[in-house]
Amino acid sequence: MRKIYNKKKCPKCNLKCGITEKVCPCCGLIFEKLETASNKIAKKKFFSGKHEHIIYNPKCPMDCSYKTTIILCIFLGLFGAHNFYVGKYYKAIFMLVVGVAIILFVAITSTINVGANLFFYLSILTAISSLIWLNDLFLLCIKKFKYPVSRED
Repeated sequence: MRKIYNKKKCPKCNLKCGITEKVCPCCGLIFEKLETASNKIAKKKFFSGKHEHIIYNPKCPMDCSYKTTIILCIFLGLFGAHNFYVGKYYKAIFMLVVGVAIILFVAITSTINVGANLFFYLSILTAISSLIWLNDLFLLCIKKFKYPVSRED
């Protein structure tokens, strides 16, 4: 009979490691260093183009607030505010563009008649953006939302 051990996933390479392991055998990530990883440093590395140094960790870093993230997600999630806050800029920009397009579309269609093709494509983008928002809200509620973090070294 095979024994089942407690496992944890490495946030860098997704390898399942033993719960007591201190270093990932695949990528060499030292799990203790994740405790001091910073969301602000990850944002700086994103803008400097060093994307390979960013790790997505489900534990909320010290310089980022879980409460702020979930409040932004609930009230401004369709516009990607929570993603801007944590530094997931590509997703945030997509959600913002779709959100603004929805508002503009509603404003335009109330004054003039717009073709069905534009309505169809915009409704698909709206559905995708809404699913992303609801998925983020669900992941935040079960504390599986991944925050971008990095270290100076």
